[in-house]
Amino acid sequence: YCIDHDLWDTNNLDLVDSKSFWRRINQLRQWKYPINTLEFTNPTESLPAILHLLQHAPDDFNLPIVFNCHLYSAESFCEIATEIVDVWLPDLRYGNSKCAKKFSSVDDYFKHAACGLKAMVNSEAKVIVRILLLPGHVDCCHQPSIELLRQHKNHVRVSVLDQYIPEYMATEREELRKPASSEEIRRVEVLVNENGLSK
Repeated sequence: YCIDHDLWDTNNLDLVDSKSFWRRINQLRQWKYPINTLEFTNPTESLPAILHLLQHAPDDFNLPIVFNCHLYSAESFCEIATEIVDVWLPDLRYGNSKCAKKFSSVDDYFKHAACGLKAMVNSEAKVIVRILLLPGHVDCCHQPSIELLRQHKNHVRVSVLDQYIPEYMATEREELRKPASSEEIRRVEVLVNENGLSK
C-alpha cells in the first residue's frame, strides 16, 4: 500500500504479532482493565499492519475502532480506513498550505485536509476534529479551518486544544516560541461557537 501522502514507504514494514497482541488484550480484560476502545495513533503509516491485526481478532471482539490521525493522507488511506473505523479523531493544524509548508514542510496541506475530512464525514463513523491552536495563527489558520468545519457542522464535533508548548525545533522560529495567548484561545472559542460547531 502507498498510504501516507508521499511521506512513508510502507512496503517493507514488519507485521505485528497478532496472536500475542490479542492474548495481551484478553489478559487485560481478565484483569478487569476498563478497555472500551481500540485506538490507533498515526495509523496512516501502519494501516496494512492494522488490517492484518484486525483480521485475526477473536470472534467476540466488539470494541469501537478509533483512528487518532493527522489530515495529511492519501485519498486511498481514507477509502480503505472508512471500512473499519468507528470514530475518527483527526488533528487539523493548518488552515492554509503556506503555513503548513513553512512549519511542516508539506505541500498542499489544506487541499488534502479538506479531502480527508470529506471522506471521514461521508463514512458512518463519528468525527471529532481537534484544532491544534498555534500562537499567532488565528486569522491565517484557525479561522479558515473553522470555516471548513462549518461545511460539515452536522457531522463533526470540535475540540480546541490550547496546550501547545514550543518543543524541539519550534524554538528556532520566533513566532512559535510561546504558547497561544488567552485572547487567541478566546477568539478561537468564539469562532467555534459563532459557526455553530458542536464541542
